[in-house]
Amino acid sequence: MTPARCRQCGRRLRRPARDGLGPVCRRRTTEVLLVPVPDGTPGHVPGQTALPLVPLQPTLWSL
Repeated sequence: MTPARCRQCGRRLRRPARDGLGPVCRRRTTEVLLVPVPDGTPGHVPGQTALPLVPLQPTLWSL
């Protein structure tokens, strides 16, 4: 019996899938879905705010 091969690249498959693609070719063909940020600013997560930085903020070294 001839081993199953990937339909796109021709690699031998241990567990053939119904679509005929191997795991590497399947990963290449699937698109990465990017989820847009709700307010449009990159890196902003709702509910999180940055703390304001004060110039010459006291630290343990300055006390």
